[in-house]
Amino acid sequence: MLRKFEFKKLTWYELFALGYTDLASTYYFILGVIALHTFYALPFVMIIASLTTIPLTLTYIEFSRYLPKTGGAIHYIAYTLGNKFATIVAFLLAYDQIVMISYGALGIANYLTVFSPVINTWPIKSIIAISIVLTLMIINIIGIKLSARIHFKVLILDILLVLSLLIFSLIINPLNTKLINLHKTIINPDKFFEGLSYAFRGYIGLEVIVQTGSEVIKPTQSIPLSLSFSSLYLSLTSVFISTLMILYVPPEVILTHFEKPITTIVQYVSNNPYLTIYATIVAFLMLILAVNSGIVDFSRTLYALSELGQLPKHLIKLHSKFKSPYIAIITACFIACLFLIPGDITLIANAYGLASLICYLITVIAHTKLINSKELKPVIPRLKISNRKIPLSTLLGIVIYSTGISLIIYFRPISILYLLTWLICISITIFLIHRIVK
Repeated sequence: MLRKFEFKKLTWYELFALGYTDLASTYYFILGVIALHTFYALPFVMIIASLTTIPLTLTYIEFSRYLPKTGGAIHYIAYTLGNKFATIVAFLLAYDQIVMISYGALGIANYLTVFSPVINTWPIKSIIAISIVLTLMIINIIGIKLSARIHFKVLILDILLVLSLLIFSLIINPLNTKLINLHKTIINPDKFFEGLSYAFRGYIGLEVIVQTGSEVIKPTQSIPLSLSFSSLYLSLTSVFISTLMILYVPPEVILTHFEKPITTIVQYVSNNPYLTIYATIVAFLMLILAVNSGIVDFSRTLYALSELGQLPKHLIKLHSKFKSPYIAIITACFIACLFLIPGDITLIANAYGLASLICYLITVIAHTKLINSKELKPVIPRLKISNRKIPLSTLLGIVIYSTGISLIIYFRPISILYLLTWLICISITIFLIHRIVK
């Protein structure tokens, strides 16, 4: 008989670090792109997009109190809507997880071009990216504890960076009379909403917290706590940093330095070369952790699908020494490496975010079925509609996620084709795997 996770490893603050670094690594690198479209409206866009975390956090909190299992996001849907819906959600989440792993690994290789431009050529770029994924694979096999400790240390570095920016902006280098008259700024509506469509992508990744349910100490307490801290700290930090960007960085600089927004912001706020170098290092580490979070997330998705009988049972086998789902981790990394071979995933990356927002919409709707169960003590206020109790988080989630999905489809309609192609290909692959196993 295959073993389940035999002991708890993660504390709530390590789980918080795992979740926050996954979320922050996304907006760290698309903040410049959002600013290109919105300019002085950037903080307002980030405030709106940060609302994405609220309904999902509240929904996950109630689900995690009832089903604190590894692969939690998949089990939530399986319990309420059945295995077929859970499988679809898992495949959709897997798409964004693979893109995150691949895009992050190739992004790290791009950073290394400062040492030699040759690194940016194929196949060297692909080889380096694959090597990064394989290294992180080994770390994850050794155990989620080691992985989470790394995330926690980088979280400390990130907090120190934010505090430094706060000190420089308020005390050492305040703007005083140089503040921009934002009320005189003309905002292009089309650009505003296009920027908002990118901003919605910056708050994706919260599910990595619930994916490690069986590996957490006191999961019914730790998961809600880490979810709350991750979403709150991310929202405050992203709005603060985006505000600094429009107040300190000239528009012409944003146009030419949008690929490294954090480094540029630190440079203009502090005028300190050492702090700028420090910010570059933190941004680089965040990109590495984005890859690692993708591996954690994707491997637990495969694990959950195996538990539900949608994939071969071998994927839930645990390592005899490290008690990690090593076959699921190896499989997740192998699939991600296939996407790294061409050295460019720009096309599929354009659809990043749409799959997760669809999953989030399904999750908040599924929540209505859970809360009507007599076994659950509700913590979220609900409204009674047609003799059914509907949580406020579901109503808010339907509005927010439907808006995000609509914006992404409107500005990038090709993303629908990418997702459909992925679902068809993965369905055929799973069918063939089952035929071979049988």
